[in-house]
Amino acid sequence: MRGRPSFGLPARAAFVAAFLASVAPSHAGQDGVRDDAEDAARPLETKNIFGFTSGTDIGPAQDRELEFETNLAFGKRTGAYAFGSQAATLEVNPTDWVEIDTGLVGSFHRISGVEGLDDSRGATLGGVETKFSFVLVHRSPRTPFGVTLSIEPEWSRVDESGRAGWSFGAETRFIVDAELIPEKLYAAANLIYAPEFSSAPEQGRVERTSSLGFAAALAWAFDEPFRFGAKQVVLGAEVGYLRAYDQLAPADFLGRALYVGPTAYIHFNDKLFLAAAFSTQVAGAATGVGRTLDLVNFSRSRAKMTIGVEF
Repeated sequence: MRGRPSFGLPARAAFVAAFLASVAPSHAGQDGVRDDAEDAARPLETKNIFGFTSGTDIGPAQDRELEFETNLAFGKRTGAYAFGSQAATLEVNPTDWVEIDTGLVGSFHRISGVEGLDDSRGATLGGVETKFSFVLVHRSPRTPFGVTLSIEPEWSRVDESGRAGWSFGAETRFIVDAELIPEKLYAAANLIYAPEFSSAPEQGRVERTSSLGFAAALAWAFDEPFRFGAKQVVLGAEVGYLRAYDQLAPADFLGRALYVGPTAYIHFNDKLFLAAAFSTQVAGAATGVGRTLDLVNFSRSRAKMTIGVEF
């Protein structure tokens, strides 16, 4: 699929972005903001702890955060293939029910000897992205699970084949998570739909593609002495299943891929965290290709690292 590496992936190029965002005043009491006691009872925000799988938490009202996210997709059946993106985003929460992210995305790629793709390499300012997250149910002592809906429109200038050309996508996730063992074991599940429009100059038309997917993860929060002085240390594992289509609707099936891998999250202090994940394709198939794994529509492996700074 074109656009950012699926599920969103070490980078050799970084791009610095400046943003302008307006923040609406938060509501109080009966308007839906949770009280301090409820916030204190939920010390770990789950949004970034599950790797490519998202958690439901977005943080308190008036929260502001800069995030620098590197995504990398690499490996095809032949040759050398690596495609990555580096995003810098500003996140603001007008209320504790809504989060708005805005940022710039740089892309970089190196493709050589890959069947069906032209050899190319380069790095460029790759596009612009936004993300809107709406909390439908806050996880709390009274509610054992959380529910969030996120929509992430993105415009890109380079696709995953390294070809220049515009594309527009809007990955949408329905997110559920739960605290299975209080302050210890967390679980999350995502349903994912990612439609995309992209230019195809050689055919003189606009391509319409999509992917459907499911992701699930477990994460364990450690106590001292295993935190080694950090505020929070969380390790886990996840599984992700993706299906690619040559239409916006789930028709004209192209292929499927199943990924598994570990996740890690370290919250060093009240202002700084690092999240990382790696997964590799363990099963899959592309339509019309009689081989295991789908290395036509998806990469063999993917990696992700996020650094967050709160202010």
